[in-house]
Amino acid sequence: DKGAAVKGHHLDLYYHTVGDVFEHWGKKRLTVYVIKKGSGKFTETDLKVLNEQNSIQVFRQKRGINLDGE
Repeated sequence: DKGAAVKGHHLDLYYHTVGDVFEHWGKKRLTVYVIKKGSGKFTETDLKVLNEQNSIQVFRQKRGINLDGE
């Protein structure tokens, strides 16, 4: 969901199939950090630019987070 569709402390993610959800994500409790508030549109190019920013690298190192799925 995005914008007003996000209610309270719940965040929905889109996957093509239910199988994809459980293979890659499932249902989890976790901490979410908003690193940039956007317009609701996000491209692969946007993701690449964001992932290359030095501030994101520092954030990952401090939190022990790997956003590349490795």
